[in-house]
Amino acid sequence: TNKKYGHGLVMALRYASDNTAWGPADTDAGLTKCTTYTDVYNDKSGLTNQTKVGTSDTYPAFNAAYNYLSAAHPATSSDWFLPSAGQWWDAIEQAAKKNSITLTIVGYHDSQNGFGKYISGDDAALEALNNLVSNYSPFGWVPLDSRCFLTSSEYSGIAACTLTLSAGTGLAFGAAWKTFASCYVRSFLAF
Repeated sequence: TNKKYGHGLVMALRYASDNTAWGPADTDAGLTKCTTYTDVYNDKSGLTNQTKVGTSDTYPAFNAAYNYLSAAHPATSSDWFLPSAGQWWDAIEQAAKKNSITLTIVGYHDSQNGFGKYISGDDAALEALNNLVSNYSPFGWVPLDSRCFLTSSEYSGIAACTLTLSAGTGLAFGAAWKTFASCYVRSFLAF
C-alpha cells in the first residue's frame, strides 16, 4: 500500500547510535543539496531521503536510524528514519513555541548567509526540546545533550548536513565529512 504521512513526527526516546558516520567518502547520494539556511529549512522529508539511500551498512547513520526499535512503531506510522535538517528545524521551532521561547532561527527561513555558524541566543533550543518531551521520562526518554546530530540532508558529494545543539553556545546547522564519526543519530517516524 502507498501510505501518506503528514500528520506529525515522533522523535525516538533514545539515541539510535553515537559516534556514527553518515556514509562513504566522495559518494554523492543524489539527494537535494542543502548549502544555505533556506535549503535546510525547506528539506522536509527524511523519510524520502531514507528511501533513496536505503538501510545498508554503506550508510551507517541511515541504517542505525532505521533499525532503532524497528518493531516498536504503530502499523499506521512509517518506519524509523534519519530526519532531514528541515525536520529538526521544525521540531526545534515547535518545541520553542510550546515553551513560549522566541528563537532567533525563525528569522533565518529565507537566509542565504551564515550557514555553519552558531546562532547565538538560541541555546534555549536544547532546553525547549527536552522540556517538550520530559513527560516521557517514565518510558525511558534520554534527554538530548549538547552535541552534533546527523541529518539525512546532503550538503555535497563529500559532506552531510549536521545540527549542533549547545546549551551554552546556541545552535548551528552546518556540514561535516560523511565519514566523520563523531555525531549522534536520533530517529524520527512519521504518522
